[in-house]
Parts: sequence; structure tokens; C-alpha cells
Amino acid sequence: RIVACAGVMIPWSGLGFVLAGMRGWAFVGWLGVLAWAILAEAASRLTEAHWRKLRVAITAAAAGQVVWMAVQALHLDPLFRPILGDGRLDVGPPPAIGWFANASDTALFLGLAAPAVAAVSPWGLLPLGVALVSLRSTGGAVLFAVTLAWLGWRHRPWRTAWAVGSAGLALLFGLGYLVVVGPPMGSLAPRGGIWAH
Repeated sequence: RIVACAGVMIPWSGLGFVLAGMRGWAFVGWLGVLAWAILAEAASRLTEAHWRKLRVAITAAAAGQVVWMAVQALHLDPLFRPILGDGRLDVGPPPAIGWFANASDTALFLGLAAPAVAAVSPWGLLPLGVALVSLRSTGGAVLFAVTLAWLGWRHRPWRTAWAVGSAGLALLFGLGYLVVVGPPMGSLAPRGGIWAH
């Protein structure tokens, strides 16, 4: 099935690249489809033992990232020195963002690693969650929340309570965000007048 799906996706995405005028963004998209096809084919050949090794490797990388963030938070990082926009060395403490250039990239990496960490040990999600909270990134928080929902859904006795609780928490956090931070970029403010008519 994977080979058949890739056999359909690769020509269509290649045609999309040509019809889009062979632009750079279309080529990157086509490369993404090719990478997905190769990864899906490779993943279909992995045994359970191979998947276990892969989960452990991802967990080790995430643990290294969290440890490095802790080193940076303690101002002990000997390698990374932030540089200002004009090229001068920033004398302040480096941000606790680990190996990546910005907090969003770090949060996405940790969020994407969360399912593998949970599969190795659910307790590993505790330091991962603390690191994600310190990064204050919506993308990482959403990925972490999806992992928690998946983890809770795996336990049959909790399914109904978990589904209702997850929906309630999502609504509560969404309303809390609107009250504390306000609508994103003011996008909801002009719409309020629509309902007045």
C-alpha cells in the first residue's frame, strides 16, 4: 500500500512542481513528498525491535536537549554565545533554548519527540513538559497536549473521562488565553460587531 501510495504521490507532486513554474518552494514541497515516501517505505520494514531502538534514540536526543537547556539556564553553557544583530557578541546570559537557534524550533523538536519519550517511559514527559513550558511556544504545547491525549486514550477505562476532560481543558485554556493575552493579532475584535446586527 505504501509503495502504491508513493507511486501516485510522487508523479502528482512532480507535476505540481512543474505546473507551479518550478519555483523554489514547489521544489521543497516535492522533496518533502519524496522524503515522506522514502521514510514510509523504510518504516514499513522495521521490526518491533528496530522501533524500540528508534524510540530510545529519540528519547536520548530529547533528554540531551533538556539537559543542555538546564545547563544554559544555569549560565554554564561554554559553547553557545548569542550574537546581536550588528554582529557584536551579546554579553548577557544565553537563552535556554538548547541546540537550536530559537525557542520555536526547540519546542517543535521536543513536542515531536514526546510520543517516543512517552513510549519509553511516561515519566520522561515530566522534564519534557517543564522544558516546553519554559520555551513558551504554542506549537510545542499543542504537540505535547496531543501526546497526552494519545497516552490517556491508550488506557481503555479512562477513555470517556479522558476525552471529556481533554475537551474541557482545551476549552478552559483557550478561554484563559483570550482573557489573559487577548485575541491573536486582534483578529476576533472586528468580528464582534458582526453579531450586533
